[in-house]
Amino acid sequence: MASVGEQLKAAREAQRLSVHRVAEVTRMRTDQVLAIEAGNHAGFVAPVYLRGFVRAYARFVHLDEAEILSQLERDVGQPAREAEVTGRAGAEETGRDGLGRHLSGVRWQRVGPVLGGVLVALLGFVLLRSSGGGSRGAAGEGTPALYEPAGPDAGEVLALPEIPEAPGPG
Repeated sequence: MASVGEQLKAAREAQRLSVHRVAEVTRMRTDQVLAIEAGNHAGFVAPVYLRGFVRAYARFVHLDEAEILSQLERDVGQPAREAEVTGRAGAEETGRDGLGRHLSGVRWQRVGPVLGGVLVALLGFVLLRSSGGGSRGAAGEGTPALYEPAGPDAGEVLALPEIPEAPGPG
């Protein structure tokens, strides 16, 4: 009997569907469609995703979903079921998988604005420190200058230059 991937590919080709069309309708990436057809199940994060994609693919090409999924279980075997239940594919776990699992539980709608605020404050602090921390004296020697507002006798007022009138029509 042909593998799940071979059956799906044969059904797709019989209906003259492109890999891109299958990917578009099933909301998969084209590399995922090709991986399923090639029987490369290792590229999927978890078996539940693989089964969901295979189910959607089988439905789209009008194959019996239950039969395809049953054969997929036989093809993938017991370790895939154990990986879905335990959340990992064996005793070892890569650092990337562990980090991904921890980050997937973060409520980014709450954490994102806080992290953004902290980054803006940090950037402002760094820019302030790199510019010398504020105003400098007249010679720029690094001593702070004091602000003194201009009083009523602040000095002369410069007049605006007069603008000649444009010649009228006529």
